[in-house]
Amino acid sequence: MKPIKLIAAAALVMAATPAFAANWVYVATNDVGSDYYYDSDTIQRSGNQVMVWERWDHSRDKKTKERERKVRFRYDCAEKTSTLLDVIMYYPDGTNGSVTFATYEQKPHPLAPETAGEDKLEAVCAATVP
Repeated sequence: MKPIKLIAAAALVMAATPAFAANWVYVATNDVGSDYYYDSDTIQRSGNQVMVWERWDHSRDKKTKERERKVRFRYDCAEKTSTLLDVIMYYPDGTNGSVTFATYEQKPHPLAPETAGEDKLEAVCAATVP
């Protein structure tokens, strides 16, 4: 394929791919400097269950190998539990990794009081659906 056709094909694919911008809402900073956000545009609510994407910024935490994580959780607002669904890890060298948990691996975990986990649950459960 000639370079011009290759560039044109790439431009066509990029134009056909929709771009989505996240709407990150700050929630909390933990004691080692990691900041936690949720994307208010991704909130999906069904009764007491809320599904949402989060962004964990670890750029100031020297003990964490990742620069950032994007994590999808399902929260149960009544039971005060969280279930991990997906994780994408971004490393300082530009590489990344991801994990999607199968249904049988998705276990609800209680959130400890006075933690970033509890702060995130409260923020997401109080948020309105876009």
